Amino acid sequence: MNVPDTYQPSNIYVPGLSRPDARDKHPDNHNLYTDREVAMLPRLSKTHPRYREWAGRITSCNRLIRYLAKNKKAAHILEIGCGNGWLSHQLSAVPGSRVVGLDPNLNELRQAARVFRHQSNLKFIYGDFYSDVLQDLSFDIIVIAGSVHQFPFLPLIITDVLPHLRATGELHLIDSCLYRPVLQGFPHRYLYDPRSFWNRIVRKGTSPPWVCITLPPTASSEPAQSKVPARFR
Repeated sequence: MNVPDTYQPSNIYVPGLSRPDARDKHPDNHNLYTDREVAMLPRLSKTHPRYREWAGRITSCNRLIRYLAKNKKAAHILEIGCGNGWLSHQLSAVPGSRVVGLDPNLNELRQAARVFRHQSNLKFIYGDFYSDVLQDLSFDIIVIAGSVHQFPFLPLIITDVLPHLRATGELHLIDSCLYRPVLQGFPHRYLYDPRSFWNRIVRKGTSPPWVCITLPPTASSEPAQSKVPARFR
């Protein structure tokens, strides 16, 4: 994988790179949010121009964290498309969890690694899902939040993600518009459905659905050995 030279601190894995570079010691000026704002996400000041965009994510994030804390303690979690790492950071609060955030945007990932460098159970990997960076890795929970639209064909990405789940693992899709026919070929359930009778009655059906997808009954997935450097294990 050809990537620009960059500093590799202990909580970010950039394949093939290990030489320090002073550029990472200073905040990037071209990121969408400041380091302080990223540390506070999904909460933003009401005066921030993107406040309304993030207000709904607070609810969906809290739902997911409560679910995992109750049902999936000590889980090995992967977030695909973690961006600046805010949700991966929230996921690291699940008791006993080990969280990996994956993203192909090196600038945002460097900011994530810098802002959340003190969270010992949170690591970041630079790379595309379809590269070999996740080869032989498996997880209890995989999360795709608000980035489903970046994949051209949803059934294909679901099909390709499922082999990275362990036997009782779950794929969670949140903060994305999902069409029911697309999900019909996969074992799934709605953990939040804005179209349900109750949500329409109480007028709380304005946020995107939350879908949990599991392995088909005949599928199996064995825990794999990590190829990430030893400090990540």
